Amino acid sequence: MIAVESLSKNFGSVEALNAISFHVRKGEIIGLLGSNGAGKSTLLKILSTYLPPDAGTITIDGIDLLQHPRDVRRRLGYLTEGAPLYPEMRVKEYLAYRAALKGVPSRRIAEKMVDVIDLCALHSVERKLIGSLSKGYRQRVGLADALVNEPPLLLLDEPTIGLDLTQQQQISHLIKGLAQRHTVLLSTHHLQEALAICHRLLFLHDGKIFFFGTPEELKKIDLSSTAPPEK
Repeated sequence: MIAVESLSKNFGSVEALNAISFHVRKGEIIGLLGSNGAGKSTLLKILSTYLPPDAGTITIDGIDLLQHPRDVRRRLGYLTEGAPLYPEMRVKEYLAYRAALKGVPSRRIAEKMVDVIDLCALHSVERKLIGSLSKGYRQRVGLADALVNEPPLLLLDEPTIGLDLTQQQQISHLIKGLAQRHTVLLSTHHLQEALAICHRLLFLHDGKIFFFGTPEELKKIDLSSTAPPEK
């Protein structure tokens, strides 16, 4: 689903990503971890076509991202940190608007709205103004937005940040179920969250891949001899 080869990005003298390479299989949930400044958000912005790389190649669902960025955008859903939404719109109104923007055929918009409202458990708030919702429900709306065009790939940037423990568990449970229909790249600061729901973990440190493997493989390495992942 994702093939990244020798990907690099610099911001002046700051090396955000340094020739990283990795592959993600269809249906996997990959946890993207690392301390602030490790390169997680930069990687997500490049994969979502918002930011161009300085070097390297990226293929998503068999499509060259640099050559065909619009085709790639149609195949992904991107939940940015904080889930920026329109607070003056009602949930159903917003999701219908976003579905139309993403090219969902008009005859299917109602159907897709029902699907994502059901999947994200938004029935109780579907007629409410987004600005009146709790942070947990706003995150659910943001996730429903990312899902409404039924993309094969989901990029989720800190979807549980700022939520209480119950809300975190609810969102994590929801994300875990998405692998039945989607490939997921999940950026998080919570190692335990990633261990619970991810098939593999990708740790970045100073723009380089520090570890990429299963939770079981992570337990076997000596973290004390090098830069440890943030917990």
